[in-house]
Amino acid sequence: MGGRENKHMKLGLRILRLTFGVLLGASAPIASYLFVSMSPWLFRAAGGGAFSSNEILLCAALITAIASLGGFVSTTILMWKREHAEITRRELESERIRLEIEKIRHELGRAREPSSSASPSTPDG
Repeated sequence: MGGRENKHMKLGLRILRLTFGVLLGASAPIASYLFVSMSPWLFRAAGGGAFSSNEILLCAALITAIASLGGFVSTTILMWKREHAEITRRELESERIRLEIEKIRHELGRAREPSSSASPSTPDG
């Protein structure tokens, strides 16, 4: 049953990675477009021109979007690492329990052997 859960977790991680890749791939051209469209304002400001309030709000929104993307990326990476560690821990715990069960079965089998050989199989008359 643990193997089935592990396969479902891996499938879920693949879907999450694909979704993240699509979102990141879609957001990169949008961010590039916004940066290119802001370039004239940046050059104008370097030449001594003033920004309008709309331009300042657009810059603030772009900076916020970039910071949010960075937070999303770092949080997602940390979550992937945590899930991978949890899966590994569960696999190790499952293997440890399986080995303990085998050890107990082996000990029970050894405990039964002397008791079965010591008992007489047929009574002498």
